Amino acid sequence: MDTSTSFNLVDYSKLSAQYAVSERSSVSRLPSLTCDDLPLLKGSPNHDKRSTERRRSGLWLLAWWMPELVATLLSVALFVSIVAILRRSEGRGITEVDLPHNVTLNGFIAALATLNRAFLVAPLGSALMQELWLFYAAESRKDKPSSRLIDLKAYHEASQNAFGAMKYLIRRRQPRPLAYTAALAIVASLGFSTTLQQVVTFTSLVPVHAGSSLMPGNLPRSESWTAVHGSSSDKLNVSYPPFELIAAIYDGVLGGNVSPLKAPCPSGNCTWPLTPSLGVCGACSPTTFTEQCYNTCPLTVSPSDCKKLPKLMCNYTMASGSRASLFNFSYPEPKLWPGFRVVSGQGARYHGPTDKRMYIANFDMIGAPYVADPGDYYKKMEVKAWECGLWMCVQSYNTSVTSTEQFDTMVTIQDQQTEPYTFPPITATGSRRIDFKVSQHAVETLAKYFGRSFNGVANLDRSTAELSNDLVAGVWNGTRDPQGWIENVATSMSNVVRAKNSSTRAEFDGYAYQLGVSVRWQWLVLPAILVASSVLLLGIAMLRTAYSDVGAWRGSPLTLLLLKVDQRFTEAGSRRLDEYRGPEKAVGKERVRLERSLNGSWNLAAC
Repeated sequence: MDTSTSFNLVDYSKLSAQYAVSERSSVSRLPSLTCDDLPLLKGSPNHDKRSTERRRSGLWLLAWWMPELVATLLSVALFVSIVAILRRSEGRGITEVDLPHNVTLNGFIAALATLNRAFLVAPLGSALMQELWLFYAAESRKDKPSSRLIDLKAYHEASQNAFGAMKYLIRRRQPRPLAYTAALAIVASLGFSTTLQQVVTFTSLVPVHAGSSLMPGNLPRSESWTAVHGSSSDKLNVSYPPFELIAAIYDGVLGGNVSPLKAPCPSGNCTWPLTPSLGVCGACSPTTFTEQCYNTCPLTVSPSDCKKLPKLMCNYTMASGSRASLFNFSYPEPKLWPGFRVVSGQGARYHGPTDKRMYIANFDMIGAPYVADPGDYYKKMEVKAWECGLWMCVQSYNTSVTSTEQFDTMVTIQDQQTEPYTFPPITATGSRRIDFKVSQHAVETLAKYFGRSFNGVANLDRSTAELSNDLVAGVWNGTRDPQGWIENVATSMSNVVRAKNSSTRAEFDGYAYQLGVSVRWQWLVLPAILVASSVLLLGIAMLRTAYSDVGAWRGSPLTLLLLKVDQRFTEAGSRRLDEYRGPEKAVGKERVRLERSLNGSWNLAAC
């Protein structure tokens, strides 16, 4: 044994005996020994050499830091799993995310995030507490160390929870960089789960798989119309439109409020590009007429009454040349109610030879418009006239469907022919030329049908109306809003044209939207930084411990129990354990040195 060292130990024993009486008389104040009076005691050179080599070996690192390494690996694995799950789920519909029954994606991520935080905080706490021993060991080499006994309490609290870490961050003493970073990461980890819950949001997305059953395909659309009963070699009087179209005409004339065909949208949220289709267009406009009244006596009126009412009947000639005979509207006679008549014609404003449209119907309406209360005719007798037309046209549909309703915007993009029954070709974006055609026989058959059906009269009475046929009743009822009424007829017929001879093209396929997973990756920044910080700080703590005199004690309570604490600390602080912050006030500010004795034990000695 070194004689100089032995001599110093003897001197230290004498000094301890001299101060024993003073300590018993005043336990609240430590003796005024300086750090120079208590030199650092080290073990034998061979023991230190073997200890340092053992610490630097890989097996020693794995053995001492195994719990923290396992926690770190689990933390990294969980974070990678979260990222992988988010990548796999992104863009998928909520029904396509393969999770167990009644488990939501947000709930699953939240569960993984809770485990992840627990595993990443454990290495941070160990690294922070290990920094205390590295701090004590480094300061013990100085003549006047700055390490104090209260640091033990501060570091221990910081390694336990976020509140203790926050107290460590705001304490007055200048913190150590590694410990400060670890404490900051522990506090920031409170937002780990909350941040990850903000990563997943749900929005309307296009299904990932192009062949998904949710994809809507084309809207019903037609590029030609040839449907007619009877061949072109038959006479027109034996040909007639298909029953579906006749039913559509009645539905439009009598029903009203006809909507375009329901778009195919299995997901409940779809949109389509501008889609052209063959259809039927229609319009009604007020027209002019001339009146020519004459003397006549209808069968329902006695000859004597006719003499009292000269020019009882009038001929009304419209701009198209069509003529209708009605009672003279100038006579407010209860027995002579005004009438209403529908007359087919060649059209004036809607005239095929002039505007080159493919007309299937031209007719005029003249007489007393429909009113809910026939008695109103006495208040103001007047005659009104409209000219109406229906023709084949090419329309474009801008359609979208939401979970509650369908939105349709229809625009006529072609209604003229360059040659009989053929429309100018249309070139859709990214597609080849599209030709729309209608057979001559089909157009002439429809024109013949309308010319025969849209002719009739409504003889009005005080309580009822005598109608020549049902279609005339619908036409008369449509005089409340002629343009809206004719558009209903056109829409009803267009629905049949589009559905009966449907054509499909890939460029007009719609897009289906469904409630799907959208990942906001920017919310992963904080969790990624915390996981990386946990790995980095643990690695730094392990390397610094390997090249230090102290062991990997971290926050082990056995280490604190087995350390030999200076008797003066024990006596000064133990009697004030029952006071609020008694031990801290008694010995907390006292400087301390971490020493190693010749027998290998470690001591916390007062300076």
